[in-house]
Amino acid sequence: MLRRLASGCKISFGALCGALALWAVALRVLLVPVPPHDFWWHMAQGRAIAASGRVPAFDSFSWTRAGAPFFDQSWLAQWVFFRVHEAGGVRLLIFAQAALVLLAYALLWAMARARIVEGAAPVAVPQAREFGARVASLVLLAVTLISFDNWLLRPQTFVLPLFALWLWTLERWRTNTIAAAPLAASQAALMMLWANSHGSFPLALLLNACALLSVALEAWNLRHIMQNAPPQAPNSPSQAPNSPLQVPNGAPQAPTMPSQVPNSAPQVPNSPLQVLNSPLQVLNSPLQVLNSTPQVPNAPPQAADGTPQAAEGASQAADGASQAADGAPQVPNSPPQVPNSPLQVPNSPLQVPNGAPQAADGASQVPNSAPQVPNSAPQVPTMPSQVPNSTPQAPNAPPQAADGASQAANSALQAADGASQVSSRLRQAAEGGGGGRLGALLAASGAAALATVVNPRGVQVLGYVARMLVDPSNRFSAEWLSPTPRNIGDALFFLFALVLFVALAHGERRPWWLDSARVAVFFWLAITSGRYIVWFGLVAALPLASVLAARPSTSPGTPRRAVNGLAAALMWLLLVPLLPWFKPALGLGAPLGALLSEETPVRAARVLAQMKPRRLWHNAPSGSYLIWAAPGVRVWIDTRFELYPPPQWRDCARAQAGDAAVLDKYRCEAALVDRMAEPALDAALGRRGWKQSYRDARFSIWQRPQPGQVVREIKR
Repeated sequence: MLRRLASGCKISFGALCGALALWAVALRVLLVPVPPHDFWWHMAQGRAIAASGRVPAFDSFSWTRAGAPFFDQSWLAQWVFFRVHEAGGVRLLIFAQAALVLLAYALLWAMARARIVEGAAPVAVPQAREFGARVASLVLLAVTLISFDNWLLRPQTFVLPLFALWLWTLERWRTNTIAAAPLAASQAALMMLWANSHGSFPLALLLNACALLSVALEAWNLRHIMQNAPPQAPNSPSQAPNSPLQVPNGAPQAPTMPSQVPNSAPQVPNSPLQVLNSPLQVLNSPLQVLNSTPQVPNAPPQAADGTPQAAEGASQAADGASQAADGAPQVPNSPPQVPNSPLQVPNSPLQVPNGAPQAADGASQVPNSAPQVPNSAPQVPTMPSQVPNSTPQAPNAPPQAADGASQAANSALQAADGASQVSSRLRQAAEGGGGGRLGALLAASGAAALATVVNPRGVQVLGYVARMLVDPSNRFSAEWLSPTPRNIGDALFFLFALVLFVALAHGERRPWWLDSARVAVFFWLAITSGRYIVWFGLVAALPLASVLAARPSTSPGTPRRAVNGLAAALMWLLLVPLLPWFKPALGLGAPLGALLSEETPVRAARVLAQMKPRRLWHNAPSGSYLIWAAPGVRVWIDTRFELYPPPQWRDCARAQAGDAAVLDKYRCEAALVDRMAEPALDAALGRRGWKQSYRDARFSIWQRPQPGQVVREIKR
C-alpha cells in the first residue's frame, strides 16, 4: 500500500518547480484581505439584479447623483458574486477568487512550457519537457511579481481565466492545431461571457488584431527572403540534399566523407573524430519550405520518390559503417571528421540514381556521380557554420583537432537550429498567406465581434467602453494613472520590461511576429495606465519563455522521485490553514490574519445603518462598502468614477486634505472619517464644533450640532 502511494507521488523536479510557482500564486491571494474599493458596490448591484430580475439603468445608491443614468456593464459577474456570497459568504468568495487566479496562471504555465518544448526540437522530448517545466516556473514567478497588485476581488478576477483561455486559442491557431469552426465557436463563447462581466473585453479583439498583423508581417518576410535569395549555380553538386555546406572562396573545402568517395570502399579510420553523420549535412534548411523535393536526372520514379527501401538501406549502411569504425585499421592522411550530430533530419527523401548499388555488410557505396538538383530548385542559403580555415590534421592528431571539431559541431548545431526556425516560420507564413490560417482567424474575429453585442444593452456596450477610455474622472483613480518607478510595484514592472526587451533583442532566436506585436501593443497600454500591467504580464510570458528556450538543456532528464511529490503535497497542505474558514483562528494579526482590510468600516457601517443620516460625507472606498452594508444610507461618493463629475472628485480630495468647508458646500449632516487616511479632516471637524458620536480604532462619525447650519470654527 505504501509502495503504491509512493509510486503515485513520483514527479520530476520540473513538476515540483511548477507546483512551487503556482503555490506562490495561491499564497498571495489567500493572504491579502479584501479591500473595499471596487468590490462591495458590485455586490450591491448583484443583489439588486437578483431581486428585480433586470439590470439597473439608473443610480439608486447615492444622494449626490440619484437618478443619473448608469451603465452597468459587469452585471453577470455581479450576479455570480452575489449568488456565491449567498451560498458561503465572503469566505467562499475569497476561495473562488483564489481558484480563478490559480486557473489563469496554471494555463499560462502550461502554455509557456509548451512553447519551450516546441522550441527545443533538437532535444529529446522528455528532456525538453523537464527543461520547459523549470523555465516556465521561473517565468511564472517573474510575471507574478508584476501582477499581484491587480489580483483584487472584483469582476476583473472573473475574466483573468478568460484572457488566458483566449491566449490558448491563439496558440492553437499559431501551431495550426485547431480548425476554423472550433476556433470561432470558442472565441465567440468566451466573448459572450467577457462582454457581460468586465469592460476589458476589447482586449480580446486586440489580441486577434495582433495575430492578423503577424500574418501580414510573416508574408512580407517570406517575400523579402525569396526576393533576396542569391542566384543559383546550375548543376552544382553542392545543391544535393546530402552535400556538405558551401564554404567561402579560398577557404578549405569540407573533407569528403568516406561514404561519398566514388569507386572506393568506405575508409574507416581508427579515430574518434571520424563519424559518418556529419553536422555539416543540414537537411532541415529553408530549401524545404516550399515542400519541393530535389529530383535526380534520369532517375526512375521509385528512386526519385525516395522509397522506404532506399532510405532503410542507406540507414543500415550508415549504422554498419559506424560500427566498423572501432576496429578498422587507421588510414594515413585521413582528415578529422566532425563528431556525430543529431541534426540529420530523417524526413527528407533519399534520392538514388539508376543502378545505384545497395548498401551491404555495413559499408555504404555511392555511385560515381553526385545527385543533381534541377535549375528550378531554390538555392539553399549559406549556413553560418563554415568549415574552419585550418589544414586537416594527420592521424594521431593532437587534442586541438578534437577541440576544433567539437566547436565545428556546436556551430553546426546552432546553424541547423536557426535554419529549422526559419523554415518553420516561412512555412507557417506561406500557409497563413494562402488563406487557411488567415481565413480561420478572420472568421473567429468576426464571430467574437458579433458576440460583444449579446448583452442587455446591445451595441451600446461599445459606446460605454469608448466613453470610459476618455472619461475625465479617470485621472482621479490611481490605477488609471501611468506607472512610475517611485513605488515598488511599478519599479518591478519597469525592471521586468527591461529584461524582456533585452532578451528579445539579443536572443539567439528571433521572436515570432505574433509575440512582437502583442508585446509592443500591451507595453504601450501598460505605460499609459497601470491597470493594463496585469494583461502585459500575461502576454509577455510566452515570448520570454521562447527566448529562454534558445539554449535548451541537453543533460539527461531528472528522474521522477517520490520525495518531489511529497514536497509538493506538503507545500499545498500548508495552504489549508490559510483558507478563509481557518485563517482568522491562526492569530496572524492585521492585515494578514483578517478577511477584510482595515479600510473597511465594518462596525461604523452598523452604527450608520441605525442612524440613517440623510446627507453623509465619506471617502470613496467607504462609500463602496456602505452601499452594501448599509443599504438604507445614501452615499456621497463611491468608486464608480465615471458616475461622479470631476468637480466632485476635486472636492473629495480637498476634504480629505482637511478642508471642512467642502462639507458645508454640500450641506452634510454627518461625516464618516478615516483617521488614518484623513487626520487633518478629523481635527478640522473637531475645531468647527462638530460632535463625535462614534469612534473606533480607525473610524470616527461626526455630526453637526444643528443640522443644516454652518457652525463657526472654534479654536482649541
